[in-house]
Amino acid sequence: MRFRPEILYASAGGEQQQMDLRPGLAGVPCPVLLMAGEQDPVTPIEDAEEIAAALPPGQLRFERFAGVGHGAWRDDPAACLRVLRDFITA
Repeated sequence: MRFRPEILYASAGGEQQQMDLRPGLAGVPCPVLLMAGEQDPVTPIEDAEEIAAALPPGQLRFERFAGVGHGAWRDDPAACLRVLRDFITA
């Protein structure tokens, strides 16, 4: 992968500001594991809660991780792996 900051910043400052994918989440037909870091500066926990609310409740497992940022698997790999294993085997 080649990092192109101009593309990242153009997306974050333009089209991405107007995108709202939440309406389509109600139709998700499969189980969803939503892992959110409570210290995430990219997708704040309030945004993750809105995403969770838009998903079908019977299909959703929502896990919050205290003291974790945008990469929960990176910031708390042991906890994330436990949750992921449980989700996959359930």
